[in-house]
Amino acid sequence: LRLGVSVGLLYNRNQLRSPFIFQSEPSLQGAKTLLDLRTEGFGWDARAGLLFELTDSIQLGLAYRGQATVETDGTARGDAGVQLGVPSLPFRYDAEVETTFPHQVSAGVSWQAHRRWRLAGQVDWIGWADAFRTLEVRLTDGDNATLNEVVGSSSLTDRIPLNWKDQIGRAHV
Repeated sequence: LRLGVSVGLLYNRNQLRSPFIFQSEPSLQGAKTLLDLRTEGFGWDARAGLLFELTDSIQLGLAYRGQATVETDGTARGDAGVQLGVPSLPFRYDAEVETTFPHQVSAGVSWQAHRRWRLAGQVDWIGWADAFRTLEVRLTDGDNATLNEVVGSSSLTDRIPLNWKDQIGRAHV
């Protein structure tokens, strides 16, 4: 029986340059803008595994990778002018995005069928059903006084639903 544990460094970059509709910020809900969001950051994950030699030719393996969260920082820029009926209303915020990656379980078997041939198989289960339901974007230190007045603050938080199946279900209710 062999056991192993590892810790890994994660790097994540979020880059979005597209039309954007505010989802949950009450004062801006449904407002549209062309958004240029860029954030990056580091996090860590942990893994554990075991390898069991059942016979001289058969090995069984099991591994687990825990859920991991990466906090990223950067900027968000856009222009809310068209939405608010003015020619141009550019804005810039400091942006923070928290991304959570799901846990994973892997199981495998290896058989030394011949001294030159090894057959192996592996099955992975990844907890995607619980991952990426929403993406929380925190915007702080907004530089546009007019937009800050509309929001009532120089900061706002928007939660973007990412599970399209949930959105379709709500649309038909």
